[in-house]
Amino acid sequence: MKTSLLISTYNSPHYLRLSLMSIQRNTRIPDEIVIADDGSKNDTRELIDSFRKCFSCPIVHVWQEDKGFRKSLIMNKALAKCTGDYIIQIDGDIITEQHFIEDHCHFAKVGYFYAGSRCLIKEELAKKILREKDINFSFFKKGIEHRFNMIRLRWLSPLFFVEKHSRGCNISYWRSDIYAINGYDERMEGNGAEDTDMDERLERYGIKRRHIKFSAIAFHVWHKTRFISQTNGAIMEENRRNHITRLDKGISNYI
Repeated sequence: MKTSLLISTYNSPHYLRLSLMSIQRNTRIPDEIVIADDGSKNDTRELIDSFRKCFSCPIVHVWQEDKGFRKSLIMNKALAKCTGDYIIQIDGDIITEQHFIEDHCHFAKVGYFYAGSRCLIKEELAKKILREKDINFSFFKKGIEHRFNMIRLRWLSPLFFVEKHSRGCNISYWRSDIYAINGYDERMEGNGAEDTDMDERLERYGIKRRHIKFSAIAFHVWHKTRFISQTNGAIMEENRRNHITRLDKGISNYI
């Protein structure tokens, strides 16, 4: 099974550095890394170029001009570049536990998509991590929220599968399934609802959602919250009312 790790980013090279550092330490390296860049400046490009020398897998940098928050658009462009059978998706402010890729691949099953466990790194600890670039976490380290989510007991995970709301910062799915719904709704501009809408359309297509407790652990580093778009919520409601699964415009436009 060929895997693609899809990372979204925007003008946050210090966060992206930590994310790529954590992937380097994983027990399983993805077959490719595809970075969906929503208009970052040259420092992000330079960072990606420096990491290309450190990875055994290719890193594909998909960039678009900065014209505001257009995550849905850049994600579709990046998804069109993914060649893996299975796609593992994170945000560029995610630090992964060393078994992260291995765990997502372990549970991959036709007919399902998965969300892993997530811990939150609070503001004070986040600033220290960004300064010192220390991504070693223990259970008793101060500044971690939802710390019980950092316990890895993979043999227990199947006993706790639930259809919990998933987040785009830690999710995995088959490429054939995301292509079937044509990816993200590009009408959504601004932050909010784009990941949830994609999840719901996967479910309407017949793909079941599962939350993996005690596995696929990610640490979400604190950052200032962005403005939430009310328009995106209205688009999501429209898709719900009309039982939309596949979009007319999406990944297919970039293949």
